Amino acid sequence: MNRLLILICALMVSLPVWGETVLVFTKNSLNPEIPGVVELQAALEDGVMETLFDAGHIVFNAGVVVSNEKLDIPSERLSMRLAKSGGAYFLLEIDFSLNAPVSEEEALTPREASYRLYSVLDGGLLTQGDLVPEDVNDRPDTPVNDICIVMGESIASGTLGKLRL
Repeated sequence: MNRLLILICALMVSLPVWGETVLVFTKNSLNPEIPGVVELQAALEDGVMETLFDAGHIVFNAGVVVSNEKLDIPSERLSMRLAKSGGAYFLLEIDFSLNAPVSEEEALTPREASYRLYSVLDGGLLTQGDLVPEDVNDRPDTPVNDICIVMGESIASGTLGKLRL
């Protein structure tokens, strides 16, 4: 019994640990009080977080943020300060643009998501990109929530290769 316990402990210690900590910081283009805005932002973040978590990363988000001023130095932005105080190794900033409905009958739809992945340790930009709904969906009957989830998954997939210390 002691040998088995020692063997199990040795195997557990020898397993590689790949789980870097990532803060997902999403800012949307519309007022969060508009119905549906927070839900679509949450769907985008769900896609990002689930994909990164499934890949073995520790992921957390900053909640609904109204602004994140684009300062010249990334280390001075709110997003970077939150990542540092939260102990994250990486910061994934997402600017999520939405098309505001013109009438009450019209649905809120995603327009674009721009993302940047930073190393929190040195503030260096590791990768960036832009994504529009047409990049991930070619069916007009797909629910908007599902499109946002797939956009998030695609953003996360684009960053996975850079998430190594």
